[in-house]
Amino acid sequence: MRVAISVMAGAAFGFGTELWHVAILVLLVVTRTARTTTICCVFAYAAVATLPVAFAAHDYGGASMLIAYVWSVPTLVFTALMGGALTLPGPWRASGVVLAVIALSVPPLASISMLSPLPVAGLVFPGFGTVGLAVFLAVLAMVSIAAQRVALITILMALGAASAAVRADGLRAVDEPVVVGIDTWRGQPDARTAALFSGPWRMEEVRISESLDAATVVFPESVYGEWTALTGATLAFANRRLIGGARHYVSSQRYVNTLVDGRTGKILYAQRAVIPVAIEGRHQAVTVDSLPDTVDTVDAIDALLCIELANPWLSAVTFAQASGPVIWAANLGWSSRPSLARRMRDTARQWGRLYGTRLVIAVNHAEREHA
Repeated sequence: MRVAISVMAGAAFGFGTELWHVAILVLLVVTRTARTTTICCVFAYAAVATLPVAFAAHDYGGASMLIAYVWSVPTLVFTALMGGALTLPGPWRASGVVLAVIALSVPPLASISMLSPLPVAGLVFPGFGTVGLAVFLAVLAMVSIAAQRVALITILMALGAASAAVRADGLRAVDEPVVVGIDTWRGQPDARTAALFSGPWRMEEVRISESLDAATVVFPESVYGEWTALTGATLAFANRRLIGGARHYVSSQRYVNTLVDGRTGKILYAQRAVIPVAIEGRHQAVTVDSLPDTVDTVDAIDALLCIELANPWLSAVTFAQASGPVIWAANLGWSSRPSLARRMRDTARQWGRLYGTRLVIAVNHAEREHA
């Protein structure tokens, strides 16, 4: 029964809408049992909660070994740390839970753990920033050792707070935004299709920007493909500031994902974290270290690109230090699963809500289905 509840909690965390991400609290309650059962519960939770990552690797065209890697490593890391913590006796259990969550959320494990519950703090303690993270850790510790009745009441209170936070997003009055994110539905075009539609797509982006009142319009990751002088010449006619994703190649097979000012070609942001393994048949993304001294520090923006959002340390630092809106731009055109985009959007919203930061989202999706 406990393992079944853990499976449902993992499914809620991995596949549910953001309100159900508080399911991590349920895991802390059902694991008050024998050591072996506790480990089985933690493994079951992690195995199911990590499935969206495996599905993403499959959709991206990864080989079976890569799919197994991106599923098994986060699952086993979470099981080892959280399972070990939850089998500790008495008050050591609470301290172990806090240390396990911190270990999952800071380098080096932040880049591979995928299951840190810290973004959920944005649901329970919106606007509290880093203090909210600390209080959320205290809540996790308390639920792990409190009497069952107290723990259940705490879970219900967390659900209520999360529900109120989500509802408040829809009720909050927003001034006319200065920066607007635009989603596209262009799928994952091959090189020939991208070259054929490059001109029409650039003109479409200019037309979209001119139809809006925003001063800056943001388009998704890799929307411009490989940056060329022709791309810049087309976008130079825009009367708005256009920001979009572009690839800057550092060799024939390796590139850096960037966000550029479409009218000037200046690099405003370069990706800091990438998928840690190469994928056969695809060019490999590398980090900003391979593109030295080219990011415009004067007009630099606060941003995260696609997979960087799954790194809790990088996300927390970005939102905590942001001087303006934070941009999350992604290219998910290689996946036809709407649940993937929804799950990542929810995580981005949680971070933005936690730090009270305006969030700008621009995502490229798979092509729309036509009736």
